[in-house]
Amino acid sequence: MTTRPDQLRILIDGNIIDALATDSQTLKLLQSLRARGAVEVLITFVQVTELNNTRGEDRRQQLLTTLAVLGPTKVATAGIWDCTNWDESKWVGEETKAQLDAVMGNKLRTLNKWADALITTAAAENSAAVVSDNYKDVKKAADRFWKAGGAKLEDWNYADLKQRLGEVGTNVGTECGYHS
Repeated sequence: MTTRPDQLRILIDGNIIDALATDSQTLKLLQSLRARGAVEVLITFVQVTELNNTRGEDRRQQLLTTLAVLGPTKVATAGIWDCTNWDESKWVGEETKAQLDAVMGNKLRTLNKWADALITTAAAENSAAVVSDNYKDVKKAADRFWKAGGAKLEDWNYADLKQRLGEVGTNVGTECGYHS
């Protein structure tokens, strides 16, 4: 993955895709910034699994269409037995395993329980901000990860994302930027 030093890298949670599906202005801005190389959108198998498990065929298709429009780069997560898709995960070293264990403690090894930890570590490993409206859980995971010796990373909610995209849009001169 080649990144520009000034490029904004974000790993978005499934609930952000949900928000973008009903916010055409922000979706258009994100598309424009991505096309200009100012923003790179990342996801993992976790978000795709969440979207594919959405109830209601129409809603599921709307979310998957939004995902396709975003054109994200899919990154691997840490591999966790009985939890991750091994073809979309990677074996991690002892340091990352220790950090994940510190974040999760004795929780059951199910995707539902480990999702926030997996996307948080994937964001950290890819030098990306993690964006989720499940902000409390993701913020806790990011803080625990940092306290366990991992990288300090930015964690944003949807409102933060909109603000940052507006700032980036202003800096690259996009016609889609937000106006106050």
